[in-house]
Amino acid sequence: MNKDGLLCHLSSLGRKIKGLGRSKGGEKPQSKGDNNKKEDTRHKLIQWIAANAERVNKMKEPLTFEQCDKLKEDFHNEFIIEILTSMHNYEPLLRKNRSANWTFRNWAKRDERYKKWREAKGLIEIKMNT
Repeated sequence: MNKDGLLCHLSSLGRKIKGLGRSKGGEKPQSKGDNNKKEDTRHKLIQWIAANAERVNKMKEPLTFEQCDKLKEDFHNEFIIEILTSMHNYEPLLRKNRSANWTFRNWAKRDERYKKWREAKGLIEIKMNT
């Protein structure tokens, strides 16, 4: 890839990365990609998070529309609500974690109910002490 091609590629990546297009005043200029932000707020889970778990929404990488869809496919609604509420109530959440999606999945892995569900589905091997 030549120098001009690399610069073009990096500038297109820069538009996709949150916050790179901010002006000196701190305001983000309007661009074509801002329509995705409006679409994200339509997901019911994102609306619930905004109303009930604001700290999860304040993470450096909050949940996207696609990630919410995937969570709803992978987990039961009540389980999602319990984990998100626990994340919201965890005081060092914003200091120690970056991605809401990966933090949720790590917390779910530690939950005994999720482990039992995965064992029942045959997704992990049951460790037997002999």
